[in-house]
Amino acid sequence: MIINMFRRLLSDKIVRGRYISAGVEVAEFHKVLNLIFLLEEGQALLNLEKSVDKWVKWEKEQVRRGYEPINLPTFNEHIKDRKLLDEISRQEYKKNEQPTLYAENYKKGITHSTIKWAFVESQI
Repeated sequence: MIINMFRRLLSDKIVRGRYISAGVEVAEFHKVLNLIFLLEEGQALLNLEKSVDKWVKWEKEQVRRGYEPINLPTFNEHIKDRKLLDEISRQEYKKNEQPTLYAENYKKGITHSTIKWAFVESQI
């Protein structure tokens, strides 16, 4: 509760920076370590999940402030160009539209894949 109140006091620039860092971190994990490999490596999966949790948190704050979220392919495409990601992250979403929460959707996919993997592994 206190942390959420503190987060609301941060400037848009700081929130954008945290959001971009979290998204780039997930993109780097995703790009470098193939998802199938991650599901076999427990610690790598835990690190990815922590990164995704940060991405989810900052994406929600980004959206709360009225900015359009960035999807993972865009983070991957511009992984080395934070200046361009900063420009992209300044795009406001239309107030009559519900923005897509890419980080939340990605997290749901990871959770679902992990459960599927655990089920397959238990069948062996």
